[in-house]
Amino acid sequence: MLTSMIVTIVSIVFFIFFIFYKRKLLMRIFSINTIEPANQFKHQLEQTADEIIGRMENKIAELEYLLEVADEKISKIEEQIKISDAAAASSVSCSPEHGTLPGKSTPEYNISGFTLLEPTSNLDIDQEAEKLDNLTRTRANQDDDDKRKLVLAMAEQGYNITEISKATGKGKGEIMLLLQLHKR
Repeated sequence: MLTSMIVTIVSIVFFIFFIFYKRKLLMRIFSINTIEPANQFKHQLEQTADEIIGRMENKIAELEYLLEVADEKISKIEEQIKISDAAAASSVSCSPEHGTLPGKSTPEYNISGFTLLEPTSNLDIDQEAEKLDNLTRTRANQDDDDKRKLVLAMAEQGYNITEISKATGKGKGEIMLLLQLHKR
């Protein structure tokens, strides 16, 4: 019995020693195998991050360029608006101080670019009304042409239909139709 107990104790001690010894060996094996894939994964993540950062820097540069172009276009548009406002202001006056037309004795009135004369008879009233209607139609057609040009220009610059609609005050259907007709 004593020998069996000694054999059991020796075998238990041997088993414990074997486990501790193999444990260190197993830890080294598994730690080496886990560190290498972790390092590879870390390296791949760093490469991917560098690629993404490079792409983002390119996109930022593109956006900055587009902003510069947009600022230039905005300044050109503002200059054109100032020129048109100055032209409109110089053509608008509502007083008979401007005198009369050559060869006429009736005073001339300028109202937003339209020249009106004081009529002297019903025939003159009809003629003046017809002239005013023609001028109004001409100006309305010019405004429509300007808005059409603006719609086409905005579409070429990449604005979507909703943005164009808000900017021009035209309906989305009208803008879509105009763009489809322009493509033909």
